[in-house]
Amino acid sequence: MSVGTSSCGSSYTEGTQYSGQFSVDGSVCSDYTVATQYSTASHPHEMLHNLVPNPLPCELFAVGCDVTFSFSEVDAWIEHVITAHLRDKLPFKVLCWFCDQWDYDCRSPGMGGDRRYNFDCRMRHIYDHFVDGQTAHNMRPDFYMIEHLGRHGLVSQNTYNLLRKWHDIPCSIEEIRHVQRRGFVPPRRLEQQRHSEKIIIDDEKDHRQWKKAQKEKGNRDKPSHHSKR
Repeated sequence: MSVGTSSCGSSYTEGTQYSGQFSVDGSVCSDYTVATQYSTASHPHEMLHNLVPNPLPCELFAVGCDVTFSFSEVDAWIEHVITAHLRDKLPFKVLCWFCDQWDYDCRSPGMGGDRRYNFDCRMRHIYDHFVDGQTAHNMRPDFYMIEHLGRHGLVSQNTYNLLRKWHDIPCSIEEIRHVQRRGFVPPRRLEQQRHSEKIIIDDEKDHRQWKKAQKEKGNRDKPSHHSKR
């Protein structure tokens, strides 16, 4: 379901500004955080167990951005993501971190193509989830956002690849490598099936050849009938 303006309830104004500034190396100097650094964690789920217990984490906490905000810093929390990570290049479409209730698409009726307003509505919806008791431990990946980050070069290729490993199953990929999708057939069983099908096909071919040979033999064994003059 696409979100409309009635579901947003945003108090965002253009006057709201985040105090961070970019340095020459691309890091952010902020009143809210030390310089943002990305982690070398092998999987985003590893970061879930090292979160500072502040209510509002950065969207990119999974790759090491440890900036957090209190419930009274909602505008700064939103501006941190927009300024420090998106560099004001906002995606057309984003999803909630926790639910499937809305698709936040700025091209939907009521959004008027306004990416910033669309993103603000999405973040305030996420904020409501935190108020209701959700934590970053329950956060699910937004692959629209991940693809946007990679497409526009807003993260390194290594960070993009790391984010693509993210899933919403509460364990590492190594722990579920043995779990296969529904309908998966092991290669060995596929080979056995192909072998069985080949035997059936060969049997049918042999049977047809036998019937043909029998018919030809029967024709040869029939007595010839010559007409009398």
